[in-house]
Amino acid sequence: MKTTKSSFFKSLRFRILLILILIGMIPGFFVLRVLVSLYEEKAIAVRTQALRKECQSAASILIKEDFLQKGPDPAADSKLELMSNLFHGRILVVNRDFRIVYDSFCVEEGSLLLSPLAIRCFRGEEPGRYDRENHTISLAVAMKNPPEDEIQGVLLLNAQAGEVYETVREMEQLEMLMTGIVIAGVFLLALFLSTILVRPFARVTRSIEDVTDGYLEDEISVPDYTETASITGAFNKLLARMKVLDESRNEFVSNVSHELKT
Repeated sequence: MKTTKSSFFKSLRFRILLILILIGMIPGFFVLRVLVSLYEEKAIAVRTQALRKECQSAASILIKEDFLQKGPDPAADSKLELMSNLFHGRILVVNRDFRIVYDSFCVEEGSLLLSPLAIRCFRGEEPGRYDRENHTISLAVAMKNPPEDEIQGVLLLNAQAGEVYETVREMEQLEMLMTGIVIAGVFLLALFLSTILVRPFARVTRSIEDVTDGYLEDEISVPDYTETASITGAFNKLLARMKVLDESRNEFVSNVSHELKT
């Protein structure tokens, strides 16, 4: 049993089987992983864009209501509270002095906030960040005064991206299932192909065994592959030489027998 197992692992069939499995599995796994990553990236980009539009709309309302100078306003407060509840997140409004003038959690109003997103936003950027570990999207939107187009403040949003995370989790579970199916399919296909590919070499082996068992008059021919044709050609040349030697031996024995009789 051990010899059979050892010979199988050393066989050409096993090596072809292993190569085909690796060739089939690695690209399949890579493609599935890339598809999930691309979906997540695209979903986050779409979600971020939708959040940014809502924040820009809210920032316009705040500027029109002169929220940074006058302070809380019922219309602006309701808009911000609605956004906070809708996105299951937190909204901060920061003035040019980096003071928090509004906090949807009502815990840090009046405090100084040196947020990297706010700093980048005051520099004219439109920053955003996705925290994959906590499944949140953070972004900053500039509050500009239309006539001068000068940044008067920054609206910061930290929103949950749980629906994207749940969808990605479902896709990852589907990916695992598909990977298992691909592995099983590739294994069966590789087993079938390896058997087909090795079959000509098995015929060469059987033909040589038949010849060595006594059928010295027959030449073997397995032209399926260049390699099998070369092997059988070399064996036929050896067989021809053996025939010549056998004929010479028979002739020598015959001559010796004749001389002895004489």
